[in-house]
Formats: sequence, structure tokens, C-alpha cells
Amino acid sequence: MSDDGEPSDTAGRPILEVLRHHEVDGVLAAVVRYYGGIKLGAGGLVRAYTDAIASAMQLVERIEQGMLAVEIDYAIDYADEARVRR
Repeated sequence: MSDDGEPSDTAGRPILEVLRHHEVDGVLAAVVRYYGGIKLGAGGLVRAYTDAIASAMQLVERIEQGMLAVEIDYAIDYADEARVRR
């Protein structure tokens, strides 16, 4: 989880808690905020991020999956490492 520049514990942790509440595992959730800033305040940011993920979780189809592991090996030139990592 990451707040990625937001005030501490206003983005990543609230999103993670919604996912934990829905008892999902192996899920990537990302929220992009275009407006708000200091006008929302810390409480407003928490509500905005929480509401965004909670709304998305109500819309998605949940698929139960068994254990599946796939190992993939790639060989790249060192010069391409940063681009591949991104």
C-alpha cells in the first residue's frame, strides 16, 4: 500500500482496509485523484479513497480461484532493466 504523496494514512491504508473488509486476496486497487487537495482535508481524502474502492468492489464480479502458480523467466539486457521494471 502507498499514499504516494498524499498525507500519511489517507490513501493506501483506507484502500487496503476496504479490500480486507471484502476478504479478497491478490487484488490490485488503484485510485487516481484529479481534484481535492487541501480543500478536502485529511478526512475528506480518506472518505474519497474509501468510497472509490468500496464502489468498485460492489460492481466487480468476484471469481473464486484455486491455487495456481506459474513461473516465468525472462532474459533481458541490463540496458533495458529500468524500462522493463517500469
